[in-house]
Amino acid sequence: MDLSALNGATTLLEAVSRLLDEAVKAATDSRRERGCMVAIGMLDCQPDHTALARGMTTRRNVLINGIAMKLQCWTSPDRAAALARYLSAVLQGLSVQARDGATMSELQLVAAQVVTGLAAQEALPQIAATR
Repeated sequence: MDLSALNGATTLLEAVSRLLDEAVKAATDSRRERGCMVAIGMLDCQPDHTALARGMTTRRNVLINGIAMKLQCWTSPDRAAALARYLSAVLQGLSVQARDGATMSELQLVAAQVVTGLAAQEALPQIAATR
């Protein structure tokens, strides 16, 4: 996945929204296979393909680390790492759903729920500070 979509984002929410939007577009692009091979490839395999499976695991971990590095522009390294792991799980879920036939609109609703939840989480410290 190309993380350049996060370039130019000015907030954490904008960055996450861009990331998910690009993922939904890529996973549902009619010119390609639905889903993402990195996200869902080689999750289970025969012993003869263990090396291939490890390679896919490495690619998924590189993506998680890349997302975490980008998110550090807006949050602490620990929170960025946790968010990157969460977003990776969401990306994998979007990919599986796309593979199973979910539409772009359906997946955009999922992405919107993620951003809404993150926005609510971001607001919690501010709400607590006003009490």
